Amino acid sequence: MEAGCQTSAHSSPPPHQGLEIDLNSSWTYERKNILAPMVRAGTLPLRVLARKFGADIVYSEEIIDHSIIASERVENKEDGTIDFLPKKQVISKKQRRRKQQQAPENISKFRTYRGEPIVFQMGTNDAVRALKASQIVAGDVRAIDVNMGCPKHFSVHAGMGAGLLSSPETIQDILRTLVRNLSIPVTCKIRLKESEKDTIELLKVIEGCGVAAIGIHARCVYDRPRHRALVEKIRPLVSSINVPVIYNGDVFHFSDFKRQYDGGAYIDSNVELDSETCPREAWKLPWLSALIDMHIMISSPPRRMR
Repeated sequence: MEAGCQTSAHSSPPPHQGLEIDLNSSWTYERKNILAPMVRAGTLPLRVLARKFGADIVYSEEIIDHSIIASERVENKEDGTIDFLPKKQVISKKQRRRKQQQAPENISKFRTYRGEPIVFQMGTNDAVRALKASQIVAGDVRAIDVNMGCPKHFSVHAGMGAGLLSSPETIQDILRTLVRNLSIPVTCKIRLKESEKDTIELLKVIEGCGVAAIGIHARCVYDRPRHRALVEKIRPLVSSINVPVIYNGDVFHFSDFKRQYDGGAYIDSNVELDSETCPREAWKLPWLSALIDMHIMISSPPRRMR
C-alpha cells in the first residue's frame, strides 16, 4: 500500500518527471532490465529510484484482485500521480485539507503516473475477478502479470501465487480470459516444479494461452532466498518455448545482466561490485542492496539460451 491523496505543495517537479516513456511506443520484453515485484517494497518510490538507476520495466508489488476491485481511480493533481484508493476513502480536496491535521493519511492500494513502464502484478485465483480487477487499472499500466510464484502461506492457502502451479485448468482459465479481453500484454511469473518435465509441461500450457512472456524464478516452491537459485535448470526451459522468458533469481549487480545476455545459463552470484557496471554510488546503500538482491529480473528473447 502507498500513501496517497495528501495535499502537497510541490515547489519542484515530482520525482518521476523525466522518467516517462512514450505511451505510443512498442512494448517488448526482450533484453530488458526489470525490477521484479516485491511485496511491501515495490511501491512508487522504489520504482522511481529503480528507473533512475537503469530499470527499463518495473513491476508493482503483488496486489490482490479483491483489493483493486474495491478501489476507485483518483487523479492526484498535487503529486502528478494516479491513485487507486479504497472507495470509502475517496474524499474531496476540501475535505482533505480540513482533515489533514487530525486524520491519518489515506492509503493508496496502487499508485502510478502517466507514462510509467509499469507491469501490474495481481494475486488471483479466479478468472472473473482477475478480469474485473485488470480492467480497472488497464488504462494506466502497460501490462498485467499474474503471480503464480509466491510461496507464502497467505497466497498458497487461498489458491493464489504458487498455489496455482498445481491447477493448470485454473491457470488456463485466468490467462485465456485476460488475453482474450484485454488490449495490453498479459504475462505470469512462476517457480520451478519438482521436475524439468513437469515445468516444461506447465510452460507449454501457459504459452498456449497467448501470453506475451513468462517469468521464471529459478527456485522451487519450498526454496527460500537463502537457497541458491537453480540457474542451471533454466536453459532447457527457455529452449522449450517460443515466447520471451523473464529470468529471476540471484541477480545481484548490473554486471550479472551482461553475463545473462551473453548467453550463459549460469550467473555468478559472487561477483564483486563493479563501479563501471553500477552507475551510481547509491546502489551501494545497504538497504537498497538488500532489496535488490535476488529481486532483479532479466528478460531474454525466445530460445535465447539454447
